[in-house]
Amino acid sequence: MQFIGKQLKSILEQQQREVAVYDSRSYPRGTVKPATALLLLDLGSYIGIGNPKRIRAIRPLDGNMTIGQLHQASHTTVRPRNDRGVMFSPDWVVEHRK
Repeated sequence: MQFIGKQLKSILEQQQREVAVYDSRSYPRGTVKPATALLLLDLGSYIGIGNPKRIRAIRPLDGNMTIGQLHQASHTTVRPRNDRGVMFSPDWVVEHRK
């Protein structure tokens, strides 16, 4: 699950374990204590990834995408097609776009 804003801060205030920090391209940049993660949240827009009891990682929210667009991304997935329009991806790749 993804958390932002006050909800993310309240989870980090209660947390004891370290939090992984990723950059906007999802490359790991190390781990920090929850108090340091709270300071990072004050510097910019971050998304917390985890569950309501523990945030496993934080990453910056790219300025080009909003939270709504991140949630809709999986609903616009299209299976790859060749030049003739025939799908060539395996059957387990699900197409969400109608």
